[in-house]
Amino acid sequence: MQKVDLYNSLIKVISAILPIQRCISEQVQERSELFDVFMQYARDSKDFGRDEQIWIEIFDLEFLGEPQFWDDMMAASYDTYGEKIEFVSEAMQKISELLRPYSPEQLQDYLANIEQSHQKRFDVLSVILIENQHRLSSPTRVVEIVESVEMMYEAFASMEEESTTDLGVLACDSGLDKTFYFVGLASIVMQVRQLILSLWDRVIFYKEKNVEDRNKLICDSLPIFEQLTDLTEELGEMQCKMIKRKLSGATLKFLRSGATIPEIEATPNNNPRQLLAPQQILMTESALLE
Repeated sequence: MQKVDLYNSLIKVISAILPIQRCISEQVQERSELFDVFMQYARDSKDFGRDEQIWIEIFDLEFLGEPQFWDDMMAASYDTYGEKIEFVSEAMQKISELLRPYSPEQLQDYLANIEQSHQKRFDVLSVILIENQHRLSSPTRVVEIVESVEMMYEAFASMEEESTTDLGVLACDSGLDKTFYFVGLASIVMQVRQLILSLWDRVIFYKEKNVEDRNKLICDSLPIFEQLTDLTEELGEMQCKMIKRKLSGATLKFLRSGATIPEIEATPNNNPRQLLAPQQILMTESALLE
């Protein structure tokens, strides 16, 4: 379970028990109000998944689903569970602060500090390494996803005549999946993101093909290669060939690793966890780069 998943599930549990805590703190006596709190908790807890249930078990809150607890609540008898709920609620609030992911404001502050020292705009690229819950990733697979992003970044930076060494790893998170947060020049990060999205568009388009044919078709049809042809005179034939080879290798590594990005995960149709499953990527790098 990733840190962000821990945080989100904990917030759901906190939100569900806050009305109960309020009733206890305020010593609410009105049955209609208590009944509304009962119904609200019933609705909230119905949406609990496995992650939320883990928090319930950790804090021994299973009694919230027992009739005796709600009988006592309806009778405004708070002696049995009041102290427990007050303690748990406070503890959960403190834990949530420890688990809280970067807020947009914190991230902007962090990027602002980097931008001030470099006098250029920076941005963050999140890459998700899809995991099989029955098998651990090899170190090679983890290295491949980092290398693929680095190679894409270096290729686009070379095209823009920008520094190829400004890419960094801001953070990483792990659970069932692993997420890497890369930070780099905003203009280059944008192009890397667009390349990954164009990969995904073609994965969908060629999804009926076998993996070997699909990967070859994807790399042959990437629009960036047409742009490189147009830049031959400006960058030189040798430089364009080197960039094309680097992008070809990077896209293969990315496809083979079974990685995705949040923008792809948010698409309503076609499941990237099926189409980008790492065990389906069988083509060798030498075959693709021929």
